[in-house]
Amino acid sequence: MATKNIVPRADNEGSIGTTAKKWGGLQVDGNVDIIGIGDGSMYIAGEGAASNIHIVSEHTAGEAIKIECNGTAGSILNIDAGILDIDSDGATTIDAASTVTIAGATGATFGDDTEALAYDGSGNLDLDAVALDIDTSGAITIDTAGAASDIKITTAHTAGVAFHLDANANAASEVQIDAGILDIDVTGASTLNAATHITTTTGISTIDASGQITILAQGSASDVRVITEHLAGTAFHLDANANAGSIVDIDAGILDIDVTGTATIDAATVSIDGTDDSNINVTGSGKDLTVGVVGGGAQVLSLTSAGTGTNAIDINATAGGLDVDVEGATVITTVGAQTFDSSGQTIIMSQGNASDIRMITEHTAGLAFHIAANADAGSEVKIDAGILDLNALGAASLDGTTISIDGTDDSNIHVTGSGKDLSLAVVGGGAQVLSINSAGTGTNAIDINATAGGLDVDVAGATAITSVGAQYFDSGGQTTIMSQGSASDVRIITEHLAGVAFHLDADANAGSIVDIDAGVLDIDVTGASTITSGTTVDIEGTVLTLDAATTIELEGNTNITGVVTTTGSISLEEPDCTFERVAAGAASIEGNHIKTQSLTIKVFPNEFKNNPDTGRPAYVHDAVANTLAVRGHGTTDDFYAFVEIPPLFKVTYVQVHASANTSNAAVISPFNYQTGSTNAVASTNATFNTNQAITNIPSSATQDLVIKCTPGAANILIYGATVTLALI
Repeated sequence: MATKNIVPRADNEGSIGTTAKKWGGLQVDGNVDIIGIGDGSMYIAGEGAASNIHIVSEHTAGEAIKIECNGTAGSILNIDAGILDIDSDGATTIDAASTVTIAGATGATFGDDTEALAYDGSGNLDLDAVALDIDTSGAITIDTAGAASDIKITTAHTAGVAFHLDANANAASEVQIDAGILDIDVTGASTLNAATHITTTTGISTIDASGQITILAQGSASDVRVITEHLAGTAFHLDANANAGSIVDIDAGILDIDVTGTATIDAATVSIDGTDDSNINVTGSGKDLTVGVVGGGAQVLSLTSAGTGTNAIDINATAGGLDVDVEGATVITTVGAQTFDSSGQTIIMSQGNASDIRMITEHTAGLAFHIAANADAGSEVKIDAGILDLNALGAASLDGTTISIDGTDDSNIHVTGSGKDLSLAVVGGGAQVLSINSAGTGTNAIDINATAGGLDVDVAGATAITSVGAQYFDSGGQTTIMSQGSASDVRIITEHLAGVAFHLDADANAGSIVDIDAGVLDIDVTGASTITSGTTVDIEGTVLTLDAATTIELEGNTNITGVVTTTGSISLEEPDCTFERVAAGAASIEGNHIKTQSLTIKVFPNEFKNNPDTGRPAYVHDAVANTLAVRGHGTTDDFYAFVEIPPLFKVTYVQVHASANTSNAAVISPFNYQTGSTNAVASTNATFNTNQAITNIPSSATQDLVIKCTPGAANILIYGATVTLALI
């Protein structure tokens, strides 16, 4: 068939199909030109909710589908659609002589999750929006190329967060600002929170604010550090306004200021207050510490203490002396007692033949003036005077270990009042002596005269009269030798060289007791020392020192409680002896004994008690050949073992023996058997089969040890534990 064209009879005449009769389909092999000429319009419509219009081209190169509108400003291409979906395998270009507007009722999305959105234009990019949200999984770069170009981010926000720069809080996440000059102006409060460092390497950084500036590091492990590597001149300058109301306030748990050079604090008023023990030390050898008021005038250097002890103000010169120079009068006023201690010589000197030294008290009752020298025999109170005049309206007392009154001429001690006594007495008790000596050669070298009365000699205890021959004193009652006073002592000394030099003989009957009460008992023996008892020897004390050049022998049932320090060897030869602490020297205890300064305690599997979460108790496990242990049933079962700490010992190591090296599966804690408390001191976590060091769990009247084990699995076996002890 020949090719035929469908041509209308006249221009703009005729249609293909009618409203009543429509063509079903149109297939064309070749080009199709549909042209609306003149003022006519062209409609391509698909009627019906399920109908659609497809314009499809299989063109593989060049323009495949072209929609061309007139290029004048009034020519519009209008696409109205419920959803507009444009898919392009290549580049997509929208060119406009004026503005390109993409408006969405709920928003507009550019790009996808994997590709970049690029703007490349020679003009300005202006984004006007109610809100601008830029989300990117990669980097965002804003660059200005010109030397005069700048970047401005401006907000008219008046309340709340106006500008928020949020970097990830991880430690490796950085916000880096590189600037020749950084100028931050804040009219309100300024807060800088940082987990690590804020560093400037070059130039000068200035933070200006008309309001408060806050640098805050949050978190218990965070800190704020201001570090400079400046080598000369002002390295760090903290400048507050010099007005009196301007305050620099530093609040800290601990304030540590280390200065290798000079440290200077200049202020109208300087106050350093501490709630705990405090110190100001100069540690350099030969370096001075000066505390001075140097302005002149009537100012005062005040050293004040609110302490209530006898050393409320304590001045110590550990190696040198104390030099106090005063141009004017010196006044020391105290409400209570005043004590001045010196390990060396103390001199109070008034120079000039018209000057004097006066010590005056207005005390009206009790002790008004007290000069106390050390009570040792070599300590002297020496008064050198042309004339010594002592006047007392009341009683006058002279007390001393040794009192000497020497005169080169006839001297006397008189009581002139009628009916008044004169007493010469040694009243302290003990073995002291009232001695009346005369070097006179006459028969009355010692002359005791009672011109009108008699002689009464009363002796409450023993009386010894020594002469060339032997003297014996026998008493049928109690004999007491007493030395009273904190500095007095009783000494019994013999120069005997052989045999029994000193014999203290009490009756051998069981009811006869030799009782020695002493603060410290020191027995020094150059030869052998023997304590023999028919029954039990009890030696009790906080510290017991047995000092012998050779051997100390304790025979019988001997119980020593406390700390024993030896310089020689100790031999305890009875099977019932117990020795609870050895500190130094060699110790040999035959019987129930301890030979070393440390010991171990074995904890067996049956001593571990189960707290079963499964409701079933612990059981002895014997499924492994030749192996016995204890195990639970559940993964969260707990085991507890209670261990008594012997007196005078402390726990140093604990090792739990198990079939697996489970980390932190054991908790070592103190235990109070009276209250059940386990928190007296901090607990220690331990790994199975590791000898864990333990601190601060010593024995006491109520403190022992508890070991908690959480194996974490039902198949982990517990064989036992080893507790290592050492002397406290």
